[in-house]
Amino acid sequence: TRGIQGGGACSANASLAGNEAAGAGDGGGAHGTAGPYNASNPAPPRARYAASVEPLPLTSAQELELRLVLAVLSSIFVLVPFCYIPAAFATFVVKERASGATHLQVLSGARPTLYWLATYAWDMAQYALLVGLVVLVLLAYGEPSLVSSAQLLGLVAMHMLVYGAAALPETYCLSLAFATPSAAQIALVIFHLVSGFVLVMADLIMRSLERTRPAAEVLVWAYRLLPPFNFGEGLLSLSQSYYTALLTGEEQRPLDTDVLGRPLSFNLALAAAFSALLLLLDRREEMARWAHRACNLGRRDGAAADAAAAAARARAEE
Repeated sequence: TRGIQGGGACSANASLAGNEAAGAGDGGGAHGTAGPYNASNPAPPRARYAASVEPLPLTSAQELELRLVLAVLSSIFVLVPFCYIPAAFATFVVKERASGATHLQVLSGARPTLYWLATYAWDMAQYALLVGLVVLVLLAYGEPSLVSSAQLLGLVAMHMLVYGAAALPETYCLSLAFATPSAAQIALVIFHLVSGFVLVMADLIMRSLERTRPAAEVLVWAYRLLPPFNFGEGLLSLSQSYYTALLTGEEQRPLDTDVLGRPLSFNLALAAAFSALLLLLDRREEMARWAHRACNLGRRDGAAADAAAAAARARAEE
């Protein structure tokens, strides 16, 4: 390679050294003479290459679809902690009943109805404070499908409060089956997590599949008897309706039936139903005594009627 000039020498040496430039020029010029190649010449550093990809910017429709997915995920993550909150209020009720404090209050003259009303009012006050803190977090996060206007933010807060109004009586009813606060809290956390997060995700997946969509449209009416499911369904519908309106131009009002109207209606009805059920379950022992007395009275009346019939037959035979 001694007589080869310029860049040709470098190319030949590079092919011999496995794509490494091993030639040495006599002055570094463009037409310099290549020096001799041998093992004593130090090899130059290996060349390094860096590749980068610059994707094309998203279109407006693609950006809205991406934001819709993120909004649905944010609604799901708002739902998860709200499944834990009602179970926390059950511990105090179970602890009072297990320690005999509830029985002592009843013996002191407190009516069961007033006891549950006072408990409900205190728990709702604490829950309202939590809702206020959650609203502040939503404002800091700035998700437009939830906080784009003062009216929308107020409806979201109302949706949270109505959920609490329905979930608390439901929690009180379920807490009557437990004797220890820890067992009640663990079981109710699992129950609300399944009835809220799990069922909402199951309904969402089943509706997206053609084969399971008819079954989902039937099962959803059973799911709506559970306040956590109504709460999660309302949040998802609110997020989807906001971005669907931006994509298609078909605007839906937040209080429409398919958005917040149906979940709010169901939770309001469930709040009244679970409250009435709670008062009936709390008086189950008293109702059992009434039923027992009614049965005994019926037996006595039946025995008296049988005795009167026997006496009438005896007189007829005489």
